[in-house]
Amino acid sequence: MIDIIDQMVEIAQSVEIFENRVYRAYPAVYDNDGRPYAVLNPVGRNPILIDERGSEIATTLMYSVDIYADSPVTIDEILRRLTDLYNRKGIQCTGYGPSYQSTNEMYCATANFSATVDVRGGTYR
Repeated sequence: MIDIIDQMVEIAQSVEIFENRVYRAYPAVYDNDGRPYAVLNPVGRNPILIDERGSEIATTLMYSVDIYADSPVTIDEILRRLTDLYNRKGIQCTGYGPSYQSTNEMYCATANFSATVDVRGGTYR
């Protein structure tokens, strides 16, 4: 099965404001200290090329990124940076829900990203 969530997390961790606070699932301890962080989750997969054994050769993968920060402006700035970094790797932002829901003095918005990936990990635009 093709998956790039580890690369997605690694790329997001390079956004300095997160200070490596990027998680694959909701953190075990609630982060409510006001510092920005992100939570990545796989939300879909669509195999587009499968060999005769049923193994994936190329798949379109979709991920959601929940961005938490102290203000909507900070979330927008983080999204711009993430989109730029992901675009360089052939991963496109396919949706953004800037509802800025406030939870425990933190704001949250969700962005969706998609990439078509082959079995070697290469992405296609």
